[in-house]
Amino acid sequence: MILTTAAQFADDSALSSYLADELRNGRLALVLGAGISSYFKLPSWDALVDACCKDKGIAIATPRPDNRDLAEEVRVACASYNDYLDVVTKNLYAGVSIKMADLRKNETLAALGALVMSSVRGSVTSVITYNFDDLLELYLHYHGFKTHVVGNIPAWNRKADVRILHPHGELPSHPKAARTGWIVFDRASYSKRTALEPLWREEQLPILRRNTCLFVGLSSRDDELDPLLSEIQTKHPCQQLSVPYWGVRFATPSGDVAHDNRDVQRMSERGLFLKFVADYDIDLPRFLFAICQKAAGVNI
Repeated sequence: MILTTAAQFADDSALSSYLADELRNGRLALVLGAGISSYFKLPSWDALVDACCKDKGIAIATPRPDNRDLAEEVRVACASYNDYLDVVTKNLYAGVSIKMADLRKNETLAALGALVMSSVRGSVTSVITYNFDDLLELYLHYHGFKTHVVGNIPAWNRKADVRILHPHGELPSHPKAARTGWIVFDRASYSKRTALEPLWREEQLPILRRNTCLFVGLSSRDDELDPLLSEIQTKHPCQQLSVPYWGVRFATPSGDVAHDNRDVQRMSERGLFLKFVADYDIDLPRFLFAICQKAAGVNI
């Protein structure tokens, strides 16, 4: 099934059928942001920075400085870089239940897991996550799926069910699990990122360019992701089939119609269809499960 107009993408039944075909064809990929972790009470970027500042006794001025500069103050206040990673990890998971029973209750995580899990109907084999957390990996490991987590590059390829890229680093929830020796969080890390940017682009571009991508839980104004989106728009093979969008970004309505319409236009200019869902807890997983069910040819 091919969709060639914006109106067809706006039809839920047509869109889920199209994405089911992409899943069957082995060309569906996931790009994840912090929105998928909100159910588990993991903090937003602002909240995480605030908690880290409080931890180190750093007062936040008014008007509020850039989060990268505040995170820089936290890093400088730490005795070592490992201490800095400990502070961020502690505040990332503060008050969060990582029990498997809680993970399994979350419909959004279950739906993402269903897309990734190996099946004759097709599965997602590449995930890019801009999160530090390892909730998706934990969920997949519980169900016996092999992941290849890439936090440091260059990296050897490994035999796995799914390859998960962490371009901003990874801070696992288990204290004994290996973490990246760096995170992209403070001003210095964003500056140093420039040196490794070509390698990370090499890792991400093939995934974005060769698949129909589902963007879940991401801000529409990510400084790092935006250049990638703009580049893919003119180089994606969907254009050969006159498909107007190479990916779908899921978002909840802001309540400001004018703002949402501008977001629709911004995403369209980058080749993404902006699909609004009522919430990430019920509406989004229902749609993602429909993709899996249609790809498998089952009716629920």
